[in-house]
Amino acid sequence: MSLSLCCSLGFAVWTVVHRYDPVVKIGQLEFLLLICLGSMISSSSILPLSIQAGTKDKTTAASAACIAIPWLYSTGWITQYASLFAKSYRMFQMVQNSTAMRRTTVTAWDVAYVVLGCLLVNWAVLTAWTVVDPLAWVRHDMGTSVYEEAGIMTTESVGGCSSENVGAWIGSLLSFHLTIMIATNFLLWQLRGVRDRYQESKYITLASLFACEFLLLGVPILIAVGDSSRARHIALVCIIGLTDLGVLLFVFVPKIRYQQKGLPDGMTVGRSILKSSPVSGVSGQQGSSHMYGESTTAGPAGISQGQMELTPALPEEDGYSDEET
Repeated sequence: MSLSLCCSLGFAVWTVVHRYDPVVKIGQLEFLLLICLGSMISSSSILPLSIQAGTKDKTTAASAACIAIPWLYSTGWITQYASLFAKSYRMFQMVQNSTAMRRTTVTAWDVAYVVLGCLLVNWAVLTAWTVVDPLAWVRHDMGTSVYEEAGIMTTESVGGCSSENVGAWIGSLLSFHLTIMIATNFLLWQLRGVRDRYQESKYITLASLFACEFLLLGVPILIAVGDSSRARHIALVCIIGLTDLGVLLFVFVPKIRYQQKGLPDGMTVGRSILKSSPVSGVSGQQGSSHMYGESTTAGPAGISQGQMELTPALPEEDGYSDEET
């Protein structure tokens, strides 16, 4: 948890410090910060996961912690992936309009409804779960052992969070989360014509595979550990912490590397956005990035704080120009 929180704070600080760099501007400051915030919220679910109640303790605090776990983890996860979807959709709109040679401005608020809508759906399911069938700390008796030689009888019990239809509620949330993940990766695939320094298609796909791998490995492990509360706790902490850390590293490490490397000599920001090879759905007129110029009124690539613009290059007698005006 500490590592994930430190990385979230560190990447957030880096994003703010380099907010005027084209890598961060085109990567969209608002949504990069939301990804960091989502990771922090998700990782904070490890704290209530550590709250338990003994055999003679009151279960009020432990039951409240049980309810908090899905709220924190699910809200943080949705914030991360909905932000990735929103920023990718914003980039997709910008590129599509530029391909059609139309000057366009797509603000963060124009796609913020995507994040808000996903959170509302997620919260609706969580609210219904909390009201109808809330999680509670329940202790189950595992049996009684008698040591005749010592004249001692011990009763074994295991405590944990449970509700009547917990599987159905978790399944509903996982289905929604999986839908968001698939939609995000599909939209990023549509942006495969944009260079890796400005979009996360390859890296988010790897992060998604990374998360799925941990889920596929984690579920059998949780089943295998059975009634061992300590082993189950360690497995859940690893799944939560490492999946959050994976998304952060796959999103921000490449951006930091590209920001430090800078652009090649003679390459403008506008020309660096699209790959030179033809790509359907993203690139326009044979996929040439030469159709994209830079707007001097809004900063590099026509992108300023809080808005995105990509201005088509003005036609000249010999074709299209990439020169900065």
